[in-house]
Amino acid sequence: MTDPELEDEADRQAGQLLETFKQENPNSERMPKITSHFADVSSPTSVKQAFASVLKAHGKVDTLVTSAGFTENYDAINYPHDRMQKLWGVNVDGTYCFAVEAAKHFMSRDAPGSIVCIGSMSGSIVNVPQPQAPYNAAKAAVRHLVSSLAVEWAHANIRVNCISPGYMLTAL
Repeated sequence: MTDPELEDEADRQAGQLLETFKQENPNSERMPKITSHFADVSSPTSVKQAFASVLKAHGKVDTLVTSAGFTENYDAINYPHDRMQKLWGVNVDGTYCFAVEAAKHFMSRDAPGSIVCIGSMSGSIVNVPQPQAPYNAAKAAVRHLVSSLAVEWAHANIRVNCISPGYMLTAL
């Protein structure tokens, strides 16, 4: 998919979420404001633009959940370096870039905030038989990054936590 196609799909899904809310809450007087925003999470510039777009639409952010990630099964000897860089960019750099943008926003408002990063059990165990050393290392980096940010930002009343789920049946 191209960027415009991805943005259109995100808008469609945001609309579906709103319709589902309306169906499940027919008597609700308050409708949530649901918007879609696109970012290449491996690009700091794209992350900054997306975060600014969210702030423009909503005025403020109180909670951030980072969940972008993917894995590939290549043995370490044959893993294409450019693919490994992309994997690390999405799994680690994206988590870091969005967390930093959120923390800067919380601190600029002198407001508490919450950041929840989705890691993986693969950050603390080695999956067998999948050959995925770079993914495991990236998820271990996410776990340690979260611990480090939690300590660093505790003074600003920013909570940073990592959820490390196990296997899930998804399109991936």
